Amino acid sequence: MLYMETILEALSAVRPVTVGATSLIAAMADEIGLADIIDRCCEWDKTRCKISPGKAIEALAICILSDRKALYRVEEFYEGKDVEALFGEGVTAHDFNDDALGRGLDRLFAARANRVLSEVISSGLEEHDVTVGSSHFDTTSLSVYGEYENQDCENAIEVVLGYSKDRRPDLKQIQFGIGVTREGVLNYGEVLSGNSSDKTWNRKTLGKVKTMFPPEILKDLIYVADSSLITDENLREAGNQVKFISRMPATYGLVAETIKKAWDLDLWEPAGSYASRTEAAEYWVYETVHRIGEIDYRLIAVRSSSLDSRKEKSIMKRVEKARAAIAKEAKELAGRDFVCEPDARRAAELFMDRHAQRFHELSFEVTEETIREKRARRGRPRKDEQPPAETAVYRASVIIDGIDQGQVEQARERESCFVLITNLMDADKYPASSILGEYKQQSRAEARFSFLKSPYLLGQVFLKKQSRIEALGYVLLMALFIATLLERRVRNNLEAEGTPIMIPGKRNTMRPTARMILDMLDTVQVAHVEHEGIVRRVWMDSRHGSDIPRLLRLAGFAADIYTDPSLTRLSDPSPNAQMGTSTCGT
Repeated sequence: MLYMETILEALSAVRPVTVGATSLIAAMADEIGLADIIDRCCEWDKTRCKISPGKAIEALAICILSDRKALYRVEEFYEGKDVEALFGEGVTAHDFNDDALGRGLDRLFAARANRVLSEVISSGLEEHDVTVGSSHFDTTSLSVYGEYENQDCENAIEVVLGYSKDRRPDLKQIQFGIGVTREGVLNYGEVLSGNSSDKTWNRKTLGKVKTMFPPEILKDLIYVADSSLITDENLREAGNQVKFISRMPATYGLVAETIKKAWDLDLWEPAGSYASRTEAAEYWVYETVHRIGEIDYRLIAVRSSSLDSRKEKSIMKRVEKARAAIAKEAKELAGRDFVCEPDARRAAELFMDRHAQRFHELSFEVTEETIREKRARRGRPRKDEQPPAETAVYRASVIIDGIDQGQVEQARERESCFVLITNLMDADKYPASSILGEYKQQSRAEARFSFLKSPYLLGQVFLKKQSRIEALGYVLLMALFIATLLERRVRNNLEAEGTPIMIPGKRNTMRPTARMILDMLDTVQVAHVEHEGIVRRVWMDSRHGSDIPRLLRLAGFAADIYTDPSLTRLSDPSPNAQMGTSTCGT
């Protein structure tokens, strides 16, 4: 009996806590000095504030990456977490109530959140030794709920209606402009008003890039963006100072001219494939040089073996529209009378020539028909009245025999073409195939939008203050930055190690996304063992078992970050580093 009581007493002193990915995210944030940078940039009273602005913002970032919650539920999120391990002794979940977090956002906004983000990014890129190189820039929108009729601060963004990339034109929105490295690491971020123009944003960003990066980085930087970059004004802004690669919009007549020239001369050069899939598209390129304004540019026509489904539908719509137009005109032609067969045949041949390139196979026939003239007056004819004269007329009938598959295929080939423009004029250093390969990496920026657009209760909980919406937008970008650094490190270490890791769904991969990495940690638990008033943290297994310590090592940390918060990064974050086990249990 005494033995059972001892066991029950011991068990009652053990409290399991599901901490998930919180400790890893906090360690990543500490590594780049997130809270310290924010505290240094913000004005706040250290004697009156229990939670600094940096800790408030870090708490939001951890919540965003761990378990998306609305602001009023962040306190609820931390009620089940090891808060003291994350933020220090004496800190409780209640310290992260909506008022405290709102004040943190207000201080971040007052400190010019865009500058704070720039410092955080600069610190993180240096800490992780990230090379800027080519950078991919793009924008997206985020719909929000609420009226936001009054601007609470003159220099805040505007939450307004605009072109919705979420396909929610009924909702007001904000926008994000980001730049990412070829590895997908965020190296530029900005929160924009909901009605901002992509073309204007690109022009302003080009100007910022010139001063944002030192000359030694700027000389190797390549600004990669979609067709919204290309306007005459933006080309002048880039000049020869900012190297760029972009897609030329079809509004420039040079696009059709360049594609036509490539087909007419048949000078396509094979550029290979840019994906590892079995049925990946093959590409061919043709390039020429053209002067716009006072600067020469390389124009690279690109031909793909695959066709976008939207363009396929567009071609079929054109085929159907052409058939309807041909049928209508053919009916009008069939109703005409010709006095001789050559005239009817000539009209039919002209019809055939006019519609020769309209996706359909046509034929015609000319028939003779006898018609009787109408009587001069109505009524019963008189006995001596001559019968109406009969006249021979000729009619031309056009028959639509079917779709001309050759023309349709030719249209597919033309539609599968586009034109890239760049001021990288050294074709030996930057061959056309590498220019295309760099542009194809534009998906790196687009992939980051899925993070910013994942479900998040934004709008109903921020007291309808546009300045707080802007500040929260920058917190989302800070969280995204941490996620991209984590993803890069794990992938690089996996590549060096050469062994895949199993992700949720029991799939092995060498390229886990940040979301996959964080999802693997969602069931991690730490046991709080209390003995004689002293609480000791002990590592507990999770549903992913032994892969978790390995994942943490790939991320550059030991499992001790969960059991001993004073420990952070491994001294050697390489894949061959050994796990620390001083306070770990099973």
